[in-house]
Amino acid sequence: MMKFKDFSKLPKYGTAGAIENIQVGSFEECLQTDVVPEKRKLIGLEAAFGEAFPVEDIHSHLRLEYLGYEVGPLLYTPEEAIERGATYYRPVNGFFRLTRFFEPEEKGAEPRIKDVIEQKVYICDVPYITSGGSFIIHGVERVVISQLQRSPGIYFSFMKGAYSTLIVPERGAWFQIDVKTNNVLTAVFERRRKVPLFTFLRALGYVPEDLVNEFVRTRNTAPKEGLILAATVKTPDGVTLADLGDELNTELCDFLAERGVTKVKVFDEDRYGVRVLTDSIRADKSTSEDDALRRIYYKLRSVMPSTIDLAKRLVFGMLFDYRRFSLGRVGRHKLNAKLGFKRRKDLILRKDEMLAISKRLIEFAERRHPSDDMDHLSNRRVKGIGEQ
Repeated sequence: MMKFKDFSKLPKYGTAGAIENIQVGSFEECLQTDVVPEKRKLIGLEAAFGEAFPVEDIHSHLRLEYLGYEVGPLLYTPEEAIERGATYYRPVNGFFRLTRFFEPEEKGAEPRIKDVIEQKVYICDVPYITSGGSFIIHGVERVVISQLQRSPGIYFSFMKGAYSTLIVPERGAWFQIDVKTNNVLTAVFERRRKVPLFTFLRALGYVPEDLVNEFVRTRNTAPKEGLILAATVKTPDGVTLADLGDELNTELCDFLAERGVTKVKVFDEDRYGVRVLTDSIRADKSTSEDDALRRIYYKLRSVMPSTIDLAKRLVFGMLFDYRRFSLGRVGRHKLNAKLGFKRRKDLILRKDEMLAISKRLIEFAERRHPSDDMDHLSNRRVKGIGEQ
């Protein structure tokens, strides 16, 4: 009898399961066949239906809503499917509600329901996985080979003289923020369309000058030479005396004293991030939230938007609409771990997270955090059958 000698030094914490269980478990998690419709999680097939519905016609006279789905029984066993040259599958039926509305009597009035139809609809036959992790298509047994892919999440790197952070979603367009030699934070949409970051933040509803304290420390003091202004100095009637980022010298201090300015807001730190912050705010030429939205829309589509709502739908939809952008569970976990968030489970970005990402990038440019190797195995994962 063959004897085995164990040279391991660490204790064993459990036994490894069969490798095919990874694929079988992923497929079962996708279909959730043994879970009642009311208790299904928003993953897999349930998530796919949730993204596509409800659907309305252009005049809002009809609305089709998704209520749930059921997976029918198997018609053959795996052995019978191979013998008959058939496909080993289970039918999927969906439950939908169609609502018809009367034409509204007045513009903007709430439409009245005309009638409601609920019906069970056959959708398709889904090839079902066998206990060995294979599929049987027309009597031939086949397998899906999973490959290593880059994990969704956030990555900080330094390449070609630029510090950058890249947000890789599970679904949607990549989003990037760069700091190059000009010390300006730049938001990159669709890997090529660039706008000043603070123009984008203004489009989200922030006022760039009000965000200074989110990035660096400031204090109020009397004007002194060598200090850098952290806010624009204005007279009571709105006349600008000095701009954010101006360095106080003898002439400027005397000028402010003549105008009766006794206190100014200055940076309490002297580091690279202060220069990046001031240059980035100065690079923002927008004057309001609507103006910022128009500028970004023009950069992305090369035409001015017909309405502000159109520009807002485009800009917000790229990162904050679940139908067009999703971090996925893995991406959300990596984002939480990188930025120190706890108990956040939503799969889209939040507005305050854009500030946290920008602050982290400035700290990374100051070399206070290590860079990420996107090709490292810790940043790659096996995509299961259910996710594909």
